[in-house]
Amino acid sequence: MKIVLWRFVHDCLPTGFQLVRRHIPANDGCFFCNRTESVEHLFLLCPFARSVWKGVKEEFSVSLCRKDMVNGRQWMFDFLAHASKLQATVVAITLWHIWEARNEVRNNGTNVHPARTALKVRAYVRMVLQHYSKPKPGPRRESSSSTLIWTPPPAGVVAVNVDAALFPSIRQMGMGFVARNHLGKCMFAGNEQL
Repeated sequence: MKIVLWRFVHDCLPTGFQLVRRHIPANDGCFFCNRTESVEHLFLLCPFARSVWKGVKEEFSVSLCRKDMVNGRQWMFDFLAHASKLQATVVAITLWHIWEARNEVRNNGTNVHPARTALKVRAYVRMVLQHYSKPKPGPRRESSSSTLIWTPPPAGVVAVNVDAALFPSIRQMGMGFVARNHLGKCMFAGNEQL
């Protein structure tokens, strides 16, 4: 997402406008509405993008303030100067999903509905918010006397268990894995000291 944001701000995403400008054989039309595909158009002005933003705003309060926009870079910096952490997160996720939808249409010729894209954005933002509010776990310490019981996977499936240990005093770590089938039979195992 950060790469898409950086490229949005520097106007170096391979939009139709940029490709034609660089003399790369391409159609400069938007894949959703056939108008000239600049970053501002694709992410903020296209009817597809406007519908996505409308669906996102149903759950999250974000005011895009597009009316005074000069270019994408200026718009982004003006927006971020006044945005909360939640609003900045919503914008980053929405821009990324719009780019993803555009590439789905471009690469696969599929019909992507803006309501579906908005739904994906809202779900992704909710997932991110869950991780914002979770307390940071402390270092995990397990005693050697813990009684963990291994549960076999379903027939036809291999379970892979992994573990690692850190040894800061000698600046090393060890890790290992074991793969077992539904009968508990070891299929393969390995370890590594780093």
